[in-house]
Amino acid sequence: MRRRSPSAVGDFSGNPVLVGAVAVVLTAVGVFLSYNANEGLPFVPTYQVTAEVPDANQLVEADEVRVGGARVGLIKSVEAVPRRGDRPAHARLELALDVAQDPLPVDTRVQVRPRSILGSKYLALTPGRSRRGVPAGGTLPLSRAVPVVELDEAFSTFDPRTKAGLRGALRGLGDALAGRGRSVNESIVAFRRLLPPAERLLRVLAAPSTNLRGLVDGLAATTGALAPVAPQLGSLIDRAGVTLEALDSTGAALGETIDQLAPTEAVGTRVFGRLGPVLADAAAIATELRPAARLLPAAARDLDGALAAGIPVLRDTTGRTLGATLGSLERFARHPASLASARKLLGATGTLRAFLTFLAPAQTVCNTFGTWARNIVSTGGEGDANGSWIRLVPLTGSDQIYQQATPDPDLHLNFYPNQNATECESGNERYVPGQAIGNPPGSQGTAHAETAPPPGVPELARRAGLLPPAPGGGR
Repeated sequence: MRRRSPSAVGDFSGNPVLVGAVAVVLTAVGVFLSYNANEGLPFVPTYQVTAEVPDANQLVEADEVRVGGARVGLIKSVEAVPRRGDRPAHARLELALDVAQDPLPVDTRVQVRPRSILGSKYLALTPGRSRRGVPAGGTLPLSRAVPVVELDEAFSTFDPRTKAGLRGALRGLGDALAGRGRSVNESIVAFRRLLPPAERLLRVLAAPSTNLRGLVDGLAATTGALAPVAPQLGSLIDRAGVTLEALDSTGAALGETIDQLAPTEAVGTRVFGRLGPVLADAAAIATELRPAARLLPAAARDLDGALAAGIPVLRDTTGRTLGATLGSLERFARHPASLASARKLLGATGTLRAFLTFLAPAQTVCNTFGTWARNIVSTGGEGDANGSWIRLVPLTGSDQIYQQATPDPDLHLNFYPNQNATECESGNERYVPGQAIGNPPGSQGTAHAETAPPPGVPELARRAGLLPPAPGGGR
């Protein structure tokens, strides 16, 4: 009879040492896998990126990374980064993500979110829309981190006095709402009617053209500027109560005044519109008076000296000559020919003014009369024992010395040369071939001859009182 050989199972079960070793190995593998389950299974490929957040906020290694609430990876390490230059202190997180997330858009937002009220946290990723992705080993910078307000921070916002005030307000609100269910229902119905206009208002506030952010920034700047003067502002508000009480005591008068403001403003607008030309003329007059205003101090001093010197004279001669002078002036005014003489004098003054307006620049700029006087004197300035000679230049060899119907082709004649503030034409005309009658084209400049009085004449004029005394005290 053949003996049956032992099977492999029988051999394995019959060796307790081998069975124990296999059990120990399986147990160790199970413990290892369960211990490292939070860090992901070994030998599984991952997408490694780094994220920077302003505050790790109780994040620890092996905390979850979620996208849309679904777990997509784990936090491998949390490292604190100190402040360096302009970069503030922050936390650097090493993330191990599923390869399905490769690559994350570069505009992905990072936020530390609470997992429960017990303090557990996780890292939430909100992928952006950028076509560029973060490569493996890349970094989501600190600028992509979104701040979050923790519950403890929200609860610690209010101090004990504020919390007590809120409790009192809630208690009072509860007492006020008790037994007023119908009123509450009516308020809800009214609030429903309020929602469409409120929605339109919120849409306007949210529009970029409204610049609500600029308004908030401006209010913040305003409150910041008012903070240093808060005591004075409080005192102003306290005193404003007295002012408002005084306004309240006026009764209906203040309302009537406000009612009249609109028509008064309309009338004032029309008046100011008509005052525009008047104000423009006044501004022009003031501009024109500026040169005269510079002379007022000296004129005032001269007038003061004249009055100081004239008052004693007038006081001594009032009774003797002033009365006679006024009487003569009255008889002159009553004479029938005085009015006609005054009218003729007024006309002559107008003519003289126009003449002087033309004459003044001809003398002050071109020295016309000084040159004329010098030249007219020099016509007889030469001669011999028999008498003076008159200087002349005869025109010979030309038909210009004979009368004819047409001017000579070479005639140069300027009856009225321009002598004014911009041009001294007489004596400065350029010679051009051919006939030149009238003013030459273009400007001839303001070059002119300077003249001086003969020796001794200024001294004679000062003695006669026609010139002021010479500088230095001489006459």
